[in-house]
Amino acid sequence: IFLGREPVRFGLLQRGEMNRQVEALLSRLGLTEIRDVTAVVSQLSTAHQQLVEIARALSQEARVLILDEPTSSLSESEVEALFTTLRQLKAQGVGIIYISHRMEEITRLSDRITVLRDGKTVGTARTGEIKPATLIEWMVGRDIKEHFPRPPYKPGEIALKVTGLSSACVHDVSFEVRYGEVLGLSGLVGAGRTELARALFGVDL
Repeated sequence: IFLGREPVRFGLLQRGEMNRQVEALLSRLGLTEIRDVTAVVSQLSTAHQQLVEIARALSQEARVLILDEPTSSLSESEVEALFTTLRQLKAQGVGIIYISHRMEEITRLSDRITVLRDGKTVGTARTGEIKPATLIEWMVGRDIKEHFPRPPYKPGEIALKVTGLSSACVHDVSFEVRYGEVLGLSGLVGAGRTELARALFGVDL
């Protein structure tokens, strides 16, 4: 949090003072579960890493926070923790610009919504005064009158079959892909998605 701005007195690092300031910042954010203020950031959860970044901004007396897709790698419970923190900061007078393509998050958190399309402002409205359908129309540039169902899926023969794939980072992974099929792999940051792809090509074994 204080990297590059460490409190120093008579040329000596004031660790105690720095730790006290960190504790105060984390308490302000409601991060009482982070008990060790000297913890290595890389060992924290993704959600806690993001909240530590917010704490760093607040340590510099930031009055406006800009968050770009902050929930892209968070679980549902972590999203709720982040929203709780953001609401606390809002109550403390901090302005927040929340950038997201997730409509449900925007409508839950924001007071006003501005929609951009092709780099231009399409419209701004108070959250409770605009319908989701109107927001979608602003986003895509046309009225969404019809929803097209998925065509029936008819699987082909097996194109790739993986059984018990293991490497330093993935363990006992099995799946198959058929011709004409799209197989999606999902997971949070650090779940092993990239490592699985590298193991498939023999880069990491």
